[in-house]
Amino acid sequence: MNTKTQKLTFGAMIVAIFGVLLLINRQSGGIFEDFLFFIFPIPLVAFSAKYGLKSSISVFICTVLLTFFCGSYTAVFYAISQSFIGMVFGVCLYHKKDPGKIVVLIMTLCAISSIVSYWLLLSISGISVGQDLSQVQTMMNGMIDEFGTKAGYNEQILQSMKTMLTADNLRRIMFVGLAFTGVIQGIVIYWLSLLILRRLRFKVQRPKPLADFYPPKWSGVVSLIAFAAYMFTYVRPLQNDIAQNVVQTLGICGMMYLLCFGMFSAYLMLRVRFNFPKIFAIILPLIFMGSFSYLYIILGFIYIRSEFHDWVLNRIA
Repeated sequence: MNTKTQKLTFGAMIVAIFGVLLLINRQSGGIFEDFLFFIFPIPLVAFSAKYGLKSSISVFICTVLLTFFCGSYTAVFYAISQSFIGMVFGVCLYHKKDPGKIVVLIMTLCAISSIVSYWLLLSISGISVGQDLSQVQTMMNGMIDEFGTKAGYNEQILQSMKTMLTADNLRRIMFVGLAFTGVIQGIVIYWLSLLILRRLRFKVQRPKPLADFYPPKWSGVVSLIAFAAYMFTYVRPLQNDIAQNVVQTLGICGMMYLLCFGMFSAYLMLRVRFNFPKIFAIILPLIFMGSFSYLYIILGFIYIRSEFHDWVLNRIA
């Protein structure tokens, strides 16, 4: 089989696999939709990693057209965006780009996709972002009242908890949370795609170990300052609304940044120092995230600023 025929055959197979995934999602009523979001990019990753951008564009267009015929309306943008992310990822592999830069690019694209998908789904449903957040606010206030009654908290404590659930704050938390979800999704897509492709004998780079990803030390200080400013604006709100929104948005980003590395450092500590099985080292930090969030923030700062990362690498070596 000559190269051109092989390329056409492989492209047709990739489009067929993508169509099967869309039909599985549609016929199952979206039960597996959250899982399939991690699988949708892989067919395009495989093709573009082998043949590059120029040959991948036609395959991507075919998957877009197929999405409108075989996909449910809620999955249309998800499938198209994940297919595009897969093509970009594969092209980076084709040109043998730096793994660190690839991960950052995929995380950024997934974060943007997550936010835009949320906005589009609300628009299709005829609901504005404000209406959706208002429903969330009502539900959260009800949960606080119920929890306060059972726990015996006084009215002042309950009221202080409710003041954190303003519409503006919920909007910031919602969009930062969506971006954070996209970042996690990007990491999973990176690892899962490379693991599957290597199992299928594709000549792609090895997945970069998580322990090798290390942020610049100055980012820990900046994140901690942003988080401190975020807490300060709750005690003494700024008079300028724009400045208040900017400070609190940056503060939430700093908090999520430190929290993420704090949980990662807890995982490494349990795994390397105390020899916990991998599954328990992952689950335990997640279980205690709500109770020890401030401890994780401190751990994240220590992990970024100290020599703990180098110690872990030495133990692994």
